[in-house]
Amino acid sequence: MAYTCPAGKTAIVKDIRLSTVGGSAVSTIVAVTSGPRFCNLLIESLPSGSARSMQPYLVLEPGDQVVINANQANGIIWWLSGSELDGVAP
Repeated sequence: MAYTCPAGKTAIVKDIRLSTVGGSAVSTIVAVTSGPRFCNLLIESLPSGSARSMQPYLVLEPGDQVVINANQANGIIWWLSGSELDGVAP
């Protein structure tokens, strides 16, 4: 799990960046979860020494998560950019 929107907040994720670390390709899944529901945003094999950038503009409610999975432990590094706002969006 990369990020969970905290209680009493609304989060906006504007940028997700992934980069491989190591000498081989990494199969990667980026998803958003809301309770039992999930939505895959990216399913991709990233070549060795590569990077991937996404600008999804996600609005998250409390408890919603951005999840980043890779088929290799420590196979990628990631960075999320956005804002946390006080209150819950209607």
